[in-house]
Amino acid sequence: MPKDMVIYYNQIDIGIFLCFLELTLQNNNISYTRQLFIEQDHNKENNLVADYTLKE
Repeated sequence: MPKDMVIYYNQIDIGIFLCFLELTLQNNNISYTRQLFIEQDHNKENNLVADYTLKE
């Protein structure tokens, strides 16, 4: 994989992970809130994508 495409594919991977996370939470009737963040710097290796908080 070309080095300049790694960040692009990482974004797809995290999207797939978040989908599975939400499906799992919903399937187990776990209440949560989600806050999604817009990536400001596409070249930065560590970006905050989402914040999940479980409701009690």
